[in-house]
Amino acid sequence: MSKNLLSIAILILAMGIVFVNVWKPSQADGEKDLPKEEAFRGSEEIPGADLSKVKEGRPAPDFELTTLDGEIIKLSDYKGKRLF
Repeated sequence: MSKNLLSIAILILAMGIVFVNVWKPSQADGEKDLPKEEAFRGSEEIPGADLSKVKEGRPAPDFELTTLDGEIIKLSDYKGKRLF
């Protein structure tokens, strides 16, 4: 009996996974599929960054950001360090 119950539970779980991966929300929710370039840029541009220089396999262009403490940091400040 417990083997049958376990088999049924696994089957239901597998069907749920398939359903979640196949089902797509409608585009009426305000989301639309953007081309790769537009999805990368987002709605905000990074001030001081020239995105035309961004290419796969090339170093990232230098840019500045303001931390939560109000300090301005540059990408070049972290040269040689690992960032993600």
